[in-house]
Amino acid sequence: MNLWNFVENDRLSRSYYWLFYAVVLYGSFALGIFEAITHPSAQAENAMGFSWQLLTTVIGIYLCVKRMHDVNKSGWWIFVPIYSIVVPLATKGDGGENQYGPPSEELPSLARKIVGGLLIGALMIMFLSIGLLLLG
Repeated sequence: MNLWNFVENDRLSRSYYWLFYAVVLYGSFALGIFEAITHPSAQAENAMGFSWQLLTTVIGIYLCVKRMHDVNKSGWWIFVPIYSIVVPLATKGDGGENQYGPPSEELPSLARKIVGGLLIGALMIMFLSIGLLLLG
């Protein structure tokens, strides 16, 4: 598994893109738990949240452009709302070399299964939390 795949190639496979979202979800959970345990001041809490959102947004845009390159589309397509969500998450790369470079490397099979399990777990936690908020 080559984690430098995020920066060394102009293209990014779907499995690495999903890995980024797993890291963002669990990072957000960890930040929320940290804030719940430490009870930082409102100013510190806002600063931590803003920093996390800024970091993940900038990296997310960068990776979304690379993901668009993997499906042989211009990075400008990220500004088309529905297209920029569906295509990077659901569309498999074109497999061969394209104008953006050689094909991107996929995560190994076991790693893809782990990432899938982590994302399903994160969704379950999110829906459980929403359910508890609505009931409580």
